[in-house]
Amino acid sequence: MDYRKEKKILYPNLYDAAVQLLSISTGSCDVERSFSLMRNVQQPNQSCMSEKTLCMELTIYYNKDLDQSFDFL
Repeated sequence: MDYRKEKKILYPNLYDAAVQLLSISTGSCDVERSFSLMRNVQQPNQSCMSEKTLCMELTIYYNKDLDQSFDFL
């Protein structure tokens, strides 16, 4: 029997946790991209923006090109 299959049967919860832990990306590219987007969205005079508002503005800014692919009429 394969070692991993054997351990999955013996320790199902530990196996699932290990698979999830080992599948975390090691790069920080997504984080850096998010900070770059935030710099474009949040201007210095908007430093008091709530987290919810910032999240909504980032979502809109990140997806701004999607509406061109839809035919609304």
